[in-house]
Amino acid sequence: MRMGRMLDVALAIGCVLAAGAALAGPPGSGYGAHDEGTTFGTSGLATGTSGTTYGGYFLGTASPNGYGSVSKGSRFGAFGQAQGATERTFGGYFVSDSSSGWGAYTNGGAIGIYGHAVAASGTTYGGFMDCASSDGYGLYARGGRYGVYAKATASAGTTYGIRARADSPDGYAGYFDGNVMVSGNFYVLGTTKNCVVRMEDGSHRAMYAVESPESWFEDFGVAQLKDGLATVKVPADFAQTVNTLGAKYLVFLTPRGDCKGLYAAKQSPDCFEVRELAGGTSNIEFCYRVVAKPLGNEKLRMKSIRIPKDALGPDEPELPEASLPLEPEAPEQPQMVEPLR
Repeated sequence: MRMGRMLDVALAIGCVLAAGAALAGPPGSGYGAHDEGTTFGTSGLATGTSGTTYGGYFLGTASPNGYGSVSKGSRFGAFGQAQGATERTFGGYFVSDSSSGWGAYTNGGAIGIYGHAVAASGTTYGGFMDCASSDGYGLYARGGRYGVYAKATASAGTTYGIRARADSPDGYAGYFDGNVMVSGNFYVLGTTKNCVVRMEDGSHRAMYAVESPESWFEDFGVAQLKDGLATVKVPADFAQTVNTLGAKYLVFLTPRGDCKGLYAAKQSPDCFEVRELAGGTSNIEFCYRVVAKPLGNEKLRMKSIRIPKDALGPDEPELPEASLPLEPEAPEQPQMVEPLR
């Protein structure tokens, strides 16, 4: 079909639809309408300047497994564009009437779904998900290696790969069922860092971490005096993580029996010597605690931290309306007429 003829058909289709009629394909053909063209197979144009208009309207209601529309293309299977420049518009809008249905189902070789917000300023969203149920999930993601991967690409300012918030006072901004690994420094804007332990009665209690103005690693052990003297080696694995050069580490001793007291007589990078006070010759056990600075962080002491302004309890970013737009009013099924020849 030549382009001129195709445009004539397209305009005729628009006129026929506006008149409340629709095209009908040959009996038994399985098509409501069929057309071909070098640029457009079919073109529909709604010229109304007010009210709800449709360039094309398709129904597949006879079969419970039917499709209202199926489109295929070498690059785009379907392309939608909303040309309104002021109101909130939708390039595509999909609705499923079933309570267990999907509004949209997408499947791609590399990316199942891709969203891109092109506005160069203001708060934009590559994707916005919302659910009405209080037990629902705004987003559920799963993957072979990463369930979710997020990245903040802005090269300046305070950015967040992920930011989460819980409005309930009993809620959690994040919950992880499994091990958690952090590559980088970890800062907590709060007064306690807690370990939760289970008690014999089934209840759970919080255990609180010891805080320090400096960064320290520590190790513990038990040794024994022999005639009031003991040489204790700094554990080799521990020594690899701390700075023991110059023997600048701390040793704390606790005797486990009656004696005149203990002291660290000598210290070297790999061991320390323990003696009994006043030349005592006891053979008691003792506990030791070795505390040393981590390698590379020897000078850290109450490092100044700049807290981002919006990390102290910002107003929630302005979000798009959570409720879905009203479903476009479907026109009455038009009267079927024979296709144009």
